Amino acid sequence: MSSSPARRRTLDFVKPEQSLADWSSKIRELQEQVDRDEALEQQLLEEEIARSRLERTRRRNTAGSTLGTSYTFNTSEDFR
Repeated sequence: MSSSPARRRTLDFVKPEQSLADWSSKIRELQEQVDRDEALEQQLLEEEIARSRLERTRRRNTAGSTLGTSYTFNTSEDFR
């Protein structure tokens, strides 16, 4: 596949340093976006875990009060 002469001339005028700087800048921007996305995903997962734990605690407390007993106990005394 051969390039047209106009295309070759356009490429000849691109400065390698500028092209490298552009690529470096684009890569940095992409990495920053990936980092932001990962931080957001981590935050959402932590929030989901916190909600899940809170709901589990509520269910345990509700079940404990319904049965007349609590599921919370002091392990140091209960397992002697």
